[in-house]
Amino acid sequence: MAVVFFGWYLVDILIGSEGLYFRAHMDDSQIVITDKSRGFLYLHDSLSKAKK
Repeated sequence: MAVVFFGWYLVDILIGSEGLYFRAHMDDSQIVITDKSRGFLYLHDSLSKAKK
């Protein structure tokens, strides 16, 4: 499977009734990324670790 770069977009970190999820704002649309989505673990690991 190839990795495709879509560019840089604003990503919201949200907590709902189903737990943690991300919402990416891509141009005029939004993509919801849940724990069942590809890329969830990457976003979780990249955005949740404190920088030293």
